[in-house]
Amino acid sequence: MAAAALAPTVMSGATFAAVQGARATTGDESPKETEERCDQLMRGAPAVSEVKRSPEGRITIRPMALVRKDPEAEWMYANAGASNLPHDATFTPRLADAVASDETRYLAYAPAIADTAAESEQATTLAVVFGGGEGTVRANERTYNYALVPKLPCYPAPE
Repeated sequence: MAAAALAPTVMSGATFAAVQGARATTGDESPKETEERCDQLMRGAPAVSEVKRSPEGRITIRPMALVRKDPEAEWMYANAGASNLPHDATFTPRLADAVASDETRYLAYAPAIADTAAESEQATTLAVVFGGGEGTVRANERTYNYALVPKLPCYPAPE
């Protein structure tokens, strides 16, 4: 009975997060909302990678990291070994179908079921900052929710 009573609250929270994320990606948010969103990002950034698709259809995934630099932070490219997505990761829907030729997108992903408080924070950030999940990815015997965005939130992409 208690779980059924909580279900509408969970759905409302997920819907709220998706709306907030959508507002953030369209630039239709107040300075206070932007500040709160960036604070959430600093509390628990999910894994983020740059995704490109060549004209031939080849997808490349380049891991990124949010590096704190007082008083701000910046996005940087991470070492190739920084990603926890193996080459045989399975995306649903397919990642290749979501990225147009010669397009750069940013893939953010967090565990669908959090095992730790840090993973729970990453899942919250995925929903609030990146607009929720567009799909799932199965890798390393775990399922992750993912979102694709056209630009990185809060801080500029590296050049």
